Amino acid sequence: MRYLALLLATAVLFADMSDDIDSYTTGSINGQGNWSSPKNDAVIEDVSSVGGKGQAIRIKPKFGIAQMMLPSGMDGVVTVSYSLRLATSDCKLIIQCIDSEKRASVFFYHDTGRKWGFNSSGAYHSVGDTTTPGTWTTVITVIDHAAKKFSVYLSAGGAVKPLVKERAFKDAAAKDLSGVTFMRNGQGDDDAIHIDTIRVTAGTFELKEASEAKDRLVFSVPSHPRHSLFSGNEQIAVSFELIRENPIADNIEWKVRDFRGATAAQGAADAAPEKVVTVNVSMPPLPAGYYAVHARVKSSGLRIARAGSRPDNFGTIGILPSVQTISASADDARFGMQGTAFVASGIWTNGDPFGPLYGMLGARWLNFMRQWSKLEPNNPGQFTPKLAFDGAARASEADYIVESDLTTLICINGLPQWAIDWPANVPRPAGAMNDQAYAPKDLSQYEAFLEKIGRESAARRSALWQQKKNYYQLQWEPDWHYKGTDEALVAMYKSAWRSLHAGDPDARVMGTGGGVLAKTVETLSRILPLGAGKYLDGIATHAYYVPFGDPNATNLGGKYISPEDGGLIRDMRRLRALMKRYLRPDAKLIQSEWGLDYRSSYRELDPALLALQAAYVIRGHIILLGEGCDTTFFFYLGDYGSLETHGEDGYGLMFNLTLPKPSFGPTHVAPKPVFMAAAAMTRVLEGTSTAGPLSTADGLHAYVFRRGDGFVTAVWASKDTGRSLTLGTGAEKTGIVDFMGNQSVSDSPGGTFVLTPEIYPVYVMTKTMPTLR
Repeated sequence: MRYLALLLATAVLFADMSDDIDSYTTGSINGQGNWSSPKNDAVIEDVSSVGGKGQAIRIKPKFGIAQMMLPSGMDGVVTVSYSLRLATSDCKLIIQCIDSEKRASVFFYHDTGRKWGFNSSGAYHSVGDTTTPGTWTTVITVIDHAAKKFSVYLSAGGAVKPLVKERAFKDAAAKDLSGVTFMRNGQGDDDAIHIDTIRVTAGTFELKEASEAKDRLVFSVPSHPRHSLFSGNEQIAVSFELIRENPIADNIEWKVRDFRGATAAQGAADAAPEKVVTVNVSMPPLPAGYYAVHARVKSSGLRIARAGSRPDNFGTIGILPSVQTISASADDARFGMQGTAFVASGIWTNGDPFGPLYGMLGARWLNFMRQWSKLEPNNPGQFTPKLAFDGAARASEADYIVESDLTTLICINGLPQWAIDWPANVPRPAGAMNDQAYAPKDLSQYEAFLEKIGRESAARRSALWQQKKNYYQLQWEPDWHYKGTDEALVAMYKSAWRSLHAGDPDARVMGTGGGVLAKTVETLSRILPLGAGKYLDGIATHAYYVPFGDPNATNLGGKYISPEDGGLIRDMRRLRALMKRYLRPDAKLIQSEWGLDYRSSYRELDPALLALQAAYVIRGHIILLGEGCDTTFFFYLGDYGSLETHGEDGYGLMFNLTLPKPSFGPTHVAPKPVFMAAAAMTRVLEGTSTAGPLSTADGLHAYVFRRGDGFVTAVWASKDTGRSLTLGTGAEKTGIVDFMGNQSVSDSPGGTFVLTPEIYPVYVMTKTMPTLR
């Protein structure tokens, strides 16, 4: 699914505020909503689809049909949008929009020789073709039932081209829309046709090309212009700046939707006939959570303009939860964060990069980089440790760690090129990624550097930080980089443990920093029997569950692999078993990077994907804590990358409103659902200790944590099954905190509480250890 407004770079599509009628999402055709595939002639295939999701419908050769049936009687203006990819210029495709009597209002096709064609009032016509075989093209068909006319537009490579404008229906008697079919007219030709991102929307539409689209509607939050986050008792106010070349007295209709898409508030405000006019709107109190603010200029249909990685058509605000957090010491804090934002100053690289967002989120830990490759890039001995700290200076980002009361994981991965034990017969590739390919060739030089790092870190902690220990992560995702032997790796850890403890008696050496959790388990399974456990004070790892190099295994998109289906529970239990066998009982386990991106580009984001991202990310971090992690890090604070090409799009907990510049360290951000759900989770689970999982039925999950003088149980379903779960609470009343941090009290007669878990976790608060009944 995609917004039609992904065309904004070259065109603007105005619409009323009606919802989708139906959409295609990657998955099975048969049994998915109103989709069907007669004779199974259309299938889902793993391809490099328009959004990088890895799946699309393939219409099989010779008259294959994929069909979506819609509610009968849809009239007015209806828009059908989809993306298609033709294998060759000779692929033949027929697209029909039919009414309840099987009459075609639209009969549109691609014929041999890269030509489009359509049937209007019974006559066939050919038009030019801008489709390039092998690339994705977005097709938008606007059907006006009142006028009995349709228009077709193509969008590809950043250009929009009208192919057919206001042509008469094929069958003048067609009166509504009840189905859309895609037919592969192969006539023996086996070339593939793929269809993706199908969406049907009802409303009043007008498509204007870029040269005409000069007006803008800009969303902002005057009281919090750089982050749009409110505390629970603040007055909520937003602004709409309307910029027009030909102003008239007008009206702005606005609507606020929660993360599920439900309307939370709505209204309208007058706009004066000025070229630039600001309309301020005060909203009613809203519960804690994420909200998308939609707005439409009544006369023109103009909607909110895109800002950075936030799509067109809406702005976002967040209401922070009022849940009372249980305080924790620096070492025992449960949540960390990767990523910075200069929203405090609003100036890139200037001022505090952590506040106020780290505090609003509830993240205490961060990665503090002290790599050998950076500190001694040319030769040994370049680095001189600093041993005196007074906390007064603000020379770098590191100084704000004290101000924000943050806890550090000191990352010392990365060797200088001169120090790597690179085999003589192996070519050395260019770039920094080879700085972890092999162990140091001279361990005495390695030890000398790390002993200095230990001394400096001990002095800094003693003078400035509230930590009891310093924690050192020795490698960073070695499963993707390390090519050396297990024996050399064990020797490296032995040297590191000895030298860091020599410089810092309170050092805690953490390994192996693997990127994929299963790979960390695999590596530890080999090196722990070789004696590596003697040189590990704890484990640091990332928690990605995508097998490296497997094109069919994706994070959030494609097959939409959940943490449960991705093996996160399984691999955490395997890891804990290894730690129990080989490491001492007080060994700390830190998950130092994990999150999920969209698996599609910023220009093709769908709101449903935002909600799914929130569900999966929160469930994943609860699993990590519930299965034995002491601390878990979010990845990443704000979106980064490119708006034009697909990369690691959407990892941010917040929209980066300044993307593409700056890509990292944004000065203006706005919350996504995942940020607000994470803020709820941190407030509930900070200061807790893990009691462990309850043994639940398949598809239901429950993890119990000790919280103050009571307990909290995080409960969810990996799929919406409608099954209920019964907890013994030991009290007649039970406290509930929902996914977004709203608190309530429910009856639990006889000390029994019954709930029907959803894919979004909720938190059940009890005085006694809960039981399953």
